[in-house]
Amino acid sequence: MTSTGIALKLLSISDLTFFAYFARTSPGHQKSVNLNADIFINAIYPGLTERRSILISLDIIGPGGKRPVRFTRKIIRSPGSKNWRLNGEVIPDPDDDPTRFRVLRPDDLAVMKFEGDPLPRLITLVLVSRSDDADMWQALFNPQLSEDGRATMVLLDDATLRAAYEATIASYPSNAHPLQTFIEDETLTTVVLPVPPERSPDGRGPAVDQETLARQIDIANDTGLLGEQLVDRYLDRLQNQGVVESYEWISLERARASYDFSVTWSNRTAELLDVKTTRGDYAQRFYVSRAEFIFAQNASVPYHIYRVYDATTASPKLVVIEDVKETFQRIHATLSTCPAGATIELLGLLPALFEKTSQPLDLTPLEDSSEP
Repeated sequence: MTSTGIALKLLSISDLTFFAYFARTSPGHQKSVNLNADIFINAIYPGLTERRSILISLDIIGPGGKRPVRFTRKIIRSPGSKNWRLNGEVIPDPDDDPTRFRVLRPDDLAVMKFEGDPLPRLITLVLVSRSDDADMWQALFNPQLSEDGRATMVLLDDATLRAAYEATIASYPSNAHPLQTFIEDETLTTVVLPVPPERSPDGRGPAVDQETLARQIDIANDTGLLGEQLVDRYLDRLQNQGVVESYEWISLERARASYDFSVTWSNRTAELLDVKTTRGDYAQRFYVSRAEFIFAQNASVPYHIYRVYDATTASPKLVVIEDVKETFQRIHATLSTCPAGATIELLGLLPALFEKTSQPLDLTPLEDSSEP
């Protein structure tokens, strides 16, 4: 499994008995949330078939975008059962918000993010109420979900989460958006920088403790390395085909270099490549350091950006942003008016700024050894 899996759950009255109010007032005695085996096991954690009980941390956000609260609970599977349950003591309403979970109703939604490998260690549960989160409920609801119990849990992809986030930003003017920690771009830069004011008007940003931040940094590092691995595999294939004469993965041993690969093509032309990777789509912003920005403008050979996107899907893709020198020089000219003593150490750039780009190229997944 990957280190993160995200699913959408249609809540039943039995699921709601995981919360103390419904455990007291509803006829059911389940007191847990069902985790459908076809999603939780088959799609996310296929290696858990022999396990019976796993201790996890549980962060609950919402409904209505309310702040996260953390609990320690278990994921269990009863003997003879194929499904797992999020279990343990029932979830109480917070002391400072004694009716928080009482607004929930059957057919409300839960976005569930599972983190940990090879075992789940953290679940982030975003509760989406049809009444208190009407816009987000509408944006997320999947027609595959059914009330008859045959499909009450489906996987969520990055594109769906991002679309729901973008469509409902205005619905949470006072609070951090409930999905914000799910859709933040996963580069190391965006993980450690403060959240911009358009996404956090009060300046407080999403609720992220030090432990969660450390996990996000690990995921960001993994994403960047994955992109470089995909490009390494791509260049190796071109070398075997005689298109590339030689290449070197510079950043593998020089992590602070101003580019990631040097390439000599079969016609003896040389180029430098800097890989920028996202798990999201091509249009996501990427970042260049001041060192990269200045070096690219003065490089003696063409300096390309290899934009890897959809990196963790079954079909990662690459667009080559060709020789960025001229575009960087134009941007630099507008920045030259900074007063003495002021420097810009990091630039966020949208791919749409660049005119000279290749067509998207499919990259073979790492685990697939076949030639494209």
